[in-house]
Amino acid sequence: MEGDPNLKVYTLGEFVVKKDNNILTDETNYSNKLWELFQYFLSHPNKIQPMETIIDDLNFDLEMLDAKNALENRVYRLRKLLSKGEEYKSGKYIIFKHGGYSLNWQGNYWCDMLEFKNKCRKGEDKAVNGDKEAALSEYLPALDLYKGDYLNNGTNKHWVIPSRIQYKQIYLDSLNRASHILEEFEEYNKIETLCREAIQHEPFEERPHYLLLTSLIKQGYKREAKIHYEFVKSLFADQVSEPFPELYKKINGNSGKSISTNDQLNDYKAVSNIYEIDSIKEKLSLSGKISDKKFISADICCDFADFLVKNQQRYNGSLYMASIALDLSQSDIDENKKDYYIDKLKNAILKSLRSSDVICKWTDQQFVVFFPSIQEDTVREILGRLKNYYYIQRETTGTALNTNYRKL
Repeated sequence: MEGDPNLKVYTLGEFVVKKDNNILTDETNYSNKLWELFQYFLSHPNKIQPMETIIDDLNFDLEMLDAKNALENRVYRLRKLLSKGEEYKSGKYIIFKHGGYSLNWQGNYWCDMLEFKNKCRKGEDKAVNGDKEAALSEYLPALDLYKGDYLNNGTNKHWVIPSRIQYKQIYLDSLNRASHILEEFEEYNKIETLCREAIQHEPFEERPHYLLLTSLIKQGYKREAKIHYEFVKSLFADQVSEPFPELYKKINGNSGKSISTNDQLNDYKAVSNIYEIDSIKEKLSLSGKISDKKFISADICCDFADFLVKNQQRYNGSLYMASIALDLSQSDIDENKKDYYIDKLKNAILKSLRSSDVICKWTDQQFVVFFPSIQEDTVREILGRLKNYYYIQRETTGTALNTNYRKL
């Protein structure tokens, strides 16, 4: 499919169709069923789909004769939509052949997934032939086209999944090959950039994390490598206790000492040991997968926050952040008593929160919690339950639990 700037189709990430200066997918006067049909054709490249198969896959739920008439009407409307602003030609974008329909894959329009596949294939061919610079000239623009899962904005039909898996694998393979070439050229900063982008798209794939850690080590960024390693360790806590052991030794040397959780907080001291929730939100610069409730350090809280925000935006979900702060009214309280109260608070937190909630130890007396995929009334209910759990414990007199929350 040759590129034509008049019609552009974006599928790797959010589904967007542009015609000239207009975003057709933003216009509300078009039925979602038209775009579903278009996505269906996109998901069957270079294949003629029989009418009966289309009707079955798209659940027309009509008698066959009526369903065929309905499909013909829907195809006509989709053709008119794609031909907006130009002379209508029935076969320019969608063809009918042998009793079935298909996109005209030789048509005059541009599609990111075809450009992506083509450039990745060319990059691989050139790399095999030893022309590494030419391979990078194909790989790098291809990787830039990948903005996330194929058709990731709410479309999880069974006919989408095979293409989604295929393009994801092509992306990861191409990232790996491009990184190996860049490593030969000692372009570690470029590897870091590519891998950070990849982690935003595919946070639960191990390889981009491994490549990123390697590039940070090569650049001498030991502290950044330690912070990201702790992030990876928490992200994959259910799968392995110590990911990438060979990198762990390089990052920590022979001491095996993990990164301090207080270094980052020491950069901005405050008179109080409790921070306002809005200042925390600002510090996190908000514009993983944790199935076991656990406390993560402030060092990697920013990584988790960034990931959670992008993940919720990607799937149109809700995300709330809460501050849970322990106010000790006795100024002369000893450290043992202080630790006792903090342990009581931790116990209440673990009893109250859901397995999907992310808990960050912000200071000794304050915790930040991220609630993904939740309604506001449920947040209030959880925080109320947490307070009850704390206060019904023995010997909490003289302390107060302050909670607050914000929608992100």
